[in-house]
Amino acid sequence: MTAELEKRSLPDPQLLFYRGENGDLSQPNNGRVYVYEKTIFTALGNLIRHKRRPEALALTARIYRELRQCEGTPPEVVRNLYCQIVFALLAAAESRNITAVTEQGDYLLYTAAKQPTLLLLWQALTDAMETYFQAAESNAQDLVTRVDEYLAAHFSDNELTVQTMASDLGFVHTYLCSAYKKNSGRTVNQKLTELRMERAKSLLADPSRKLYEVAHEVGYLDGKYFVKLFTKEVGISPRLYREDLCCHEE
Repeated sequence: MTAELEKRSLPDPQLLFYRGENGDLSQPNNGRVYVYEKTIFTALGNLIRHKRRPEALALTARIYRELRQCEGTPPEVVRNLYCQIVFALLAAAESRNITAVTEQGDYLLYTAAKQPTLLLLWQALTDAMETYFQAAESNAQDLVTRVDEYLAAHFSDNELTVQTMASDLGFVHTYLCSAYKKNSGRTVNQKLTELRMERAKSLLADPSRKLYEVAHEVGYLDGKYFVKLFTKEVGISPRLYREDLCCHEE
């Protein structure tokens, strides 16, 4: 009998999940059930992926407010919605090599997801999102520096590809290309060509070097393609560029 009375005196776990330990637990569950809209969660995933911080956080806050008003929704359903957002966050973080978030993956999915109240659950999510956005913003310019340094060290490799570079640097190549262009104002290939042409100019100052040798040393196996590209980028052919250098030296 005593055990039964104690059981009845305990607060409803579902009510506790929504209102917290300091909330008013005397009023019954309002019975409202959250209506899942796939478009909202898809939109949130896109906002996270495209680093639209204010909109993403605002939409996350909106979802939280709506869930608070739907106390008839089983907590496990809410936890599943939380995990859905976390998966989108982790995917975006992985594509940008944001280890500060990816290393929290197990915690966010298996530990934080078991938070006893909706407030604590959403605080864990918001904290992870803030970490992601802060790292994404600081990584953007750092990515340009890392790409430039990588290209400077490997531009003479005729087998160099953006995919290889992205893999070596720990990024998804599509993200690397778009982020580099957005933050540097040019494409990875434009930067690579610039480095190769500058090196070719210095090599052409040595009259003993044949054009195909210069081409090979700056990463082009096809000498004719090198001549065509050099002419396009510099404005004159490699041969005329060399002759011009020699005239100035005399």
